[in-house]
Amino acid sequence: MSQNSCSPCYRLGQMCTYMLRPGTAGFGGPVALVGYMHRDLVEQRKWISESEYREGLTLAQLMPAPLAAQLAIYLVSALVTVITESESVWLFLGAGLITWAIRSRPQQAVPVTLPALSPVSEW
Repeated sequence: MSQNSCSPCYRLGQMCTYMLRPGTAGFGGPVALVGYMHRDLVEQRKWISESEYREGLTLAQLMPAPLAAQLAIYLVSALVTVITESESVWLFLGAGLITWAIRSRPQQAVPVTLPALSPVSEW
Protein backbone atom coordinates (compact mmCIF):
# COMPACT_ATOMS: atom_id res chain seq x y z
CA MET A 1 0.00 0.00 0.00
CA SER A 2 1.57 3.29 -1.03
CA GLN A 3 1.62 6.45 1.07
CA ASN A 4 -0.89 8.23 -1.20
CA SER A 5 -3.44 5.42 -1.31
CA CYS A 6 -3.89 4.99 2.43
CA SER A 7 -7.00 6.61 3.77
CA PRO A 8 -6.42 8.42 6.07
CA CYS A 9 -2.64 8.49 6.52
CA TYR A 10 -2.74 9.99 10.02
CA ARG A 11 -4.33 9.24 13.36
CA LEU A 12 -6.67 11.46 15.34
CA GLY A 13 -4.03 12.02 18.00
CA GLN A 14 -1.51 13.19 15.40
CA MET A 15 -3.99 15.65 13.90
CA CYS A 16 -5.04 17.00 17.31
CA THR A 17 -1.41 17.42 18.34
CA TYR A 18 -0.71 19.28 15.12
CA MET A 19 -3.77 21.55 15.52
CA LEU A 20 -2.66 22.45 19.03
CA ARG A 21 0.47 24.15 17.72
CA PRO A 22 -1.08 26.70 15.32
CA GLY A 23 -4.06 27.07 17.65
CA THR A 24 -1.94 28.18 20.59
CA ALA A 25 1.15 29.74 19.02
CA GLY A 26 -0.16 30.72 15.58
CA PHE A 27 0.56 34.27 14.48
CA GLY A 28 -0.91 36.32 11.66
CA GLY A 29 -4.65 35.75 11.90
CA PRO A 30 -6.96 33.17 10.33
CA VAL A 31 -5.81 33.67 6.74
CA ALA A 32 -2.16 33.14 7.68
CA LEU A 33 -3.03 30.05 9.73
CA VAL A 34 -4.91 28.60 6.76
CA GLY A 35 -1.76 29.09 4.68
CA TYR A 36 0.37 27.37 7.32
CA MET A 37 -2.08 24.46 7.47
CA HIS A 38 -1.90 24.07 3.68
CA ARG A 39 1.89 24.07 3.72
CA ASP A 40 2.13 21.61 6.62
CA LEU A 41 -0.77 19.22 5.94
CA VAL A 42 -0.93 19.16 2.13
CA GLU A 43 2.59 19.91 0.91
CA GLN A 44 4.91 18.60 3.64
CA ARG A 45 3.11 15.85 5.56
CA LYS A 46 0.72 14.89 2.74
CA TRP A 47 -2.00 13.97 5.24
CA ILE A 48 -4.69 15.80 3.26
CA SER A 49 -5.11 15.86 -0.51
CA GLU A 50 -5.32 19.16 -2.35
CA SER A 51 -8.95 18.52 -3.33
CA GLU A 52 -9.98 17.71 0.27
CA TYR A 53 -8.23 20.84 1.51
CA ARG A 54 -9.92 23.07 -1.08
CA GLU A 55 -13.31 21.57 -0.29
CA GLY A 56 -12.74 22.21 3.41
CA LEU A 57 -11.58 25.76 2.75
CA THR A 58 -14.63 26.46 0.60
CA LEU A 59 -17.01 25.19 3.25
CA ALA A 60 -15.11 27.01 6.02
CA GLN A 61 -15.51 30.33 4.17
CA LEU A 62 -19.29 29.88 4.24
CA MET A 63 -19.45 29.38 8.03
CA PRO A 64 -19.88 32.29 10.47
CA ALA A 65 -16.74 31.79 12.58
CA PRO A 66 -12.96 32.25 12.24
CA LEU A 67 -11.76 30.70 9.01
CA ALA A 68 -8.86 28.71 10.48
CA ALA A 69 -11.04 27.22 13.23
CA GLN A 70 -13.72 26.09 10.78
CA LEU A 71 -11.13 24.57 8.45
CA ALA A 72 -9.51 22.69 11.36
CA ILE A 73 -12.92 21.35 12.40
CA TYR A 74 -13.57 20.14 8.85
CA LEU A 75 -10.18 18.44 8.53
CA VAL A 76 -10.44 16.67 11.89
CA SER A 77 -14.06 15.63 11.28
CA ALA A 78 -13.01 13.94 8.03
CA LEU A 79 -11.05 11.50 10.18
CA VAL A 80 -13.58 11.17 13.00
CA THR A 81 -16.46 10.26 10.67
CA VAL A 82 -14.71 7.06 9.59
CA ILE A 83 -16.67 4.67 11.83
CA THR A 84 -17.07 0.97 11.24
CA GLU A 85 -20.48 -0.66 11.21
CA SER A 86 -20.09 -2.36 14.58
CA GLU A 87 -19.07 0.91 16.22
CA SER A 88 -22.07 2.69 14.74
CA VAL A 89 -24.39 0.01 16.16
CA TRP A 90 -22.95 0.52 19.65
CA LEU A 91 -23.20 4.30 19.27
CA PHE A 92 -26.84 3.96 18.19
CA LEU A 93 -27.69 1.69 21.10
CA GLY A 94 -25.84 3.91 23.57
CA ALA A 95 -27.62 7.03 22.33
CA GLY A 96 -30.97 5.24 22.58
CA LEU A 97 -30.31 4.14 26.15
CA ILE A 98 -29.23 7.62 27.20
CA THR A 99 -32.32 9.17 25.60
CA TRP A 100 -34.56 6.59 27.29
CA ALA A 101 -32.94 7.25 30.68
CA ILE A 102 -33.36 11.01 30.34
CA ARG A 103 -36.97 10.90 29.15
CA SER A 104 -38.26 8.19 31.48
CA ARG A 105 -39.90 9.57 34.57
CA PRO A 106 -41.33 7.88 37.64
CA GLN A 107 -44.94 6.75 37.21
CA GLN A 108 -46.14 8.18 40.51
CA ALA A 109 -45.31 11.58 41.82
CA VAL A 110 -43.28 11.43 44.98
CA PRO A 111 -44.78 13.68 47.65
CA VAL A 112 -42.43 16.39 48.72
CA THR A 113 -42.77 17.76 52.21
CA LEU A 114 -41.39 21.15 52.97
CA PRO A 115 -40.69 22.29 56.49
CA ALA A 116 -43.37 24.51 57.92
CA LEU A 117 -42.54 28.15 57.71
CA SER A 118 -43.32 30.30 60.67
CA PRO A 119 -44.76 33.73 60.03
CA VAL A 120 -42.34 36.59 60.16
CA SER A 121 -42.58 38.34 63.51
CA GLU A 122 -43.72 41.89 63.31
CA TRP A 123 -41.45 44.66 64.28
